[in-house]
Amino acid sequence: MNIGPKWLKNERGEFFFDILIGFMILISVILSLLALPELFIKKQEIDYMAKTIARRLEIEGELNSKVDDVINDLAFESGFMPSIEWNGNFFGVSNRLQIREKFSLTLTHTVRIKLIDPAFTNPVYLDIPISKSVYGVSEVYWKN
Repeated sequence: MNIGPKWLKNERGEFFFDILIGFMILISVILSLLALPELFIKKQEIDYMAKTIARRLEIEGELNSKVDDVINDLAFESGFMPSIEWNGNFFGVSNRLQIREKFSLTLTHTVRIKLIDPAFTNPVYLDIPISKSVYGVSEVYWKN
């Protein structure tokens, strides 16, 4: 019992469309993977920045211009300024830490990865937040 025209039942070109769709998926995956190294590089830079800033605060014992200079130098070298959150038992106007006082520092930044850039509309981005927390101990004794 034949229902409908013969060209609806013909499957000779089906393999071509399967290959075409598979190729488009493969290219999409490869292009997405090419955007991932930026994420790993930014994560490594955030880790380095957090360790360096925490070490400077351990040596200085207070949030002063030398710590700010390290932050600005690292931001200039990396090309971005992460947000910084300080936690600790800071005292006085100069935000000092007494010897053996513990502190923590958290750097956060958002990396924007372009997923697709179609010609007929705006690009599609994926925002991925990255952060690093570092703990340290002050090495400076402050006299009253």
